[in-house]
Amino acid sequence: MHTCIVVTNSEATRKCVALSLKSKGIEPITLPSVSELQSTLLVTPVSGILLEVGAVITASHADKKTLQEYLELYPSVKFRHLNDQILIVGETIDKFAARMLDFPPRILRRSVRREIFLALHLSAHQSFKSPEKTITVNISDDGFFVMSMRRWKVGARVWLRFLDDDELLSGTVHSIHPWGNNRFIPGIGIVMDTQNRPKVKAA
Repeated sequence: MHTCIVVTNSEATRKCVALSLKSKGIEPITLPSVSELQSTLLVTPVSGILLEVGAVITASHADKKTLQEYLELYPSVKFRHLNDQILIVGETIDKFAARMLDFPPRILRRSVRREIFLALHLSAHQSFKSPEKTITVNISDDGFFVMSMRRWKVGARVWLRFLDDDELLSGTVHSIHPWGNNRFIPGIGIVMDTQNRPKVKAA
C-alpha cells in the first residue's frame, strides 16, 4: 500500500484530498501542520508529501528550514484547494499520484546530515561520458545531495568522482529538485551504493 502525507489546516481540504487520493489507490495521512511531519515520517513509510500553500506560509521559521530536507527525500508538491479542485503548480493530481506509485515507501532517515561543499564530476553513464561539473550541498551516511542543472528521473543510476580522487562511485537518484523553484537549490538526492557510502560524524 502506498501512503502519502497531506498537510493542511482545513478540514474540508483534508476530506477533498483524501477522497481524490483514495480513488487512485493511495492512502492519505492528514496532518494539520508542518510541525507534525517529522514525528510521522520517522515511523511511517510514505511515498510523497502534499503541502497546502497556506500551511507552509503559516509554518514557523524552524519548521520551514527542516521542511527542505523532507522535500529532498520524497516526491512533493504544494497545492491549493479551490472550488472542490486540487490545484498543483505545473502538475495534476493524477500525474503526482503516478509519481508516488512509482516511489517505494520509506521512513525518514535518522543519519546525520552536514552541509559540506565538495567539487565533483557527475555522470549518468558508467563510461563517465560528458560529466557535469558540480558540488555537493550536503552529505549524510546514506549519500549526497548534489547541485545539478540537468534533467534526472527518480531511480536513475549515477556515477560520480571527486576532484583529486580517481575512485569512481555509484548510486541511485531518489529525489529531484528541478531548476526554476527559487525556494530550493536545483539538484538530486543520491543514495550511494553500500560499498561507497560516506561517513559523517555528528558534531
